Amino acid sequence: MFCANCGTQLSDGEKFCPNCGAPVGDNAANAENAGNVNEEIKGFSAEDAAQNAGAYNGAANNYTYQAPYNFMPLKTDRSLLVFVLLSIVTCGIYTWVFIYQLIKDVNIACEGDGDDTPGFWMFFLLTMVTCGIYGYVWYYKLGNRLQVNCARYGQPTTEGGSAVLLWMILGIWLCGIGAFIAWNILINNTNTVCAGYNRAHGVMA
Repeated sequence: MFCANCGTQLSDGEKFCPNCGAPVGDNAANAENAGNVNEEIKGFSAEDAAQNAGAYNGAANNYTYQAPYNFMPLKTDRSLLVFVLLSIVTCGIYTWVFIYQLIKDVNIACEGDGDDTPGFWMFFLLTMVTCGIYGYVWYYKLGNRLQVNCARYGQPTTEGGSAVLLWMILGIWLCGIGAFIAWNILINNTNTVCAGYNRAHGVMA
């Protein structure tokens, strides 16, 4: 006996095809409906689902969405106040930890935009070697990248690299206040981009 749905040879007494799951024998009355169901799920694999940022489970037409098994939501609650206070308390150590994590999250959330934010050690070393000049270039490029990706995730902003660089430079004549404004722009835009990335992967909060 052969399966009417996929043609697989069946053993006596089998009620369902081991290849496609179509009912046979006493369950033949449901074969037509089952065939329609199997046409919808035929060829579906977990690998295909993972490539599309999710997978479907269940039987017949009862599908449920699942985020990829290795997905980890990005941080979206960075705060300028916490950043400043912890940097003071730790004598600046937290500043470097914060920048390291920010770079990591930005590169994850902005992946596929054709750009890349240099890692922490390159930022640190080149800033030291160039007496701080590279730092301004880095802030400018990061600001522009975040602005582009805010729009990409449906949350456009008018504050990009130019605004960040302007406040960084003005900070020199404003007792350093401008630098805090620049950092606030970077932090807010990073939170926006990370939230957009999370939403794209089914995490709404």
